[in-house]
Amino acid sequence: MVQVHNLASKMILIFEWIGTIFVLIGGLLITSKRASNPKIREVALFAYIVGTIAFGIFAYFIGAYGLLLTQTVFFFINVRGVINCIKEMRR
Repeated sequence: MVQVHNLASKMILIFEWIGTIFVLIGGLLITSKRASNPKIREVALFAYIVGTIAFGIFAYFIGAYGLLLTQTVFFFINVRGVINCIKEMRR
C-alpha cells in the first residue's frame, strides 16, 4: 500500500479513488439490462471517460507510464463510443 506523507500525496490518491468509482459506475451501466439504450451507453461511456482521466492523472504523478498509456488509449476508445452513441440517437 502507498503511504501518504503530505497533502500532495493525499490529493494524488484522491484521483485514484475518483477513477475507481467512475470506472465501476461505467461498468455497472454498460452491463445493465438497459445498455441497449444509447443514452445509457452514453452515460456509461462518460463515466469511463471521467475514470480514465482521473486514473491518467494518478498514473502520471506516480510515474506509472504503462498505466498512463493504457488510460490514454481507453480515453480515446470511450470518446469514439460516445460519438457512435450520439450518431445512433440522431437516427
